[in-house]
Amino acid sequence: MLGTFEIYQKIVAIPGAVLDVGTWRGQTAVLCENFRAILEPLNFQRKIHAFDTFTGYAGFTEIDGGRDSALYSDGTYSLPGDYAQLLKKLLQLHERNNAMGHVNGKHKVWEGDCRETLSAFELQHPGEIVALAWFDLNALVPTRDAFERIVKRLAPGGVIAFWQLTRGGEIPAEGMLYVMELAGRYEHQLHRTEAYPSLCYLTFPKGAGAAK
Repeated sequence: MLGTFEIYQKIVAIPGAVLDVGTWRGQTAVLCENFRAILEPLNFQRKIHAFDTFTGYAGFTEIDGGRDSALYSDGTYSLPGDYAQLLKKLLQLHERNNAMGHVNGKHKVWEGDCRETLSAFELQHPGEIVALAWFDLNALVPTRDAFERIVKRLAPGGVIAFWQLTRGGEIPAEGMLYVMELAGRYEHQLHRTEAYPSLCYLTFPKGAGAAK
């Protein structure tokens, strides 16, 4: 929680939505709603979009070598039942119990492969700016696709956070994306959180204009 709080504080003065790509049980999305209520209780424009298949990981290929296939392969970390609906209710429950709880229903849960749901997000929200995006997909192809879609919407000063960036030996996707696609192509600064060392984040002073 302390790591996510450290990152959320970076966007309080930055407009835009929060995207949680690979939300799993939705703990980061729920924490962000509560951080919003604490740090910016009147910012009703801060929407949270949570993306997941809810049936486990998807998109692993041979390039994702080095992972523990028992934990990181298509279908692992699946959730029982209709978890997407449960997460929708959970987010709204937290909204209702926070300050100005009568203003609720701002957030959205997107169920399915993010390569498809992010495309739908783009169509349904053509003007949505992104202040913060969380990544926890752990497969290179969907991670790269999601990054390329999201970085185009990033506000100046926006943040992109990676849960596994420094775990290249076990879960190489985020590190490969950084080395192969990010480093040298985008103006940014790289940081790690103090409380959770594997949680790293990039700040983009120019936002969507960061590409060199």
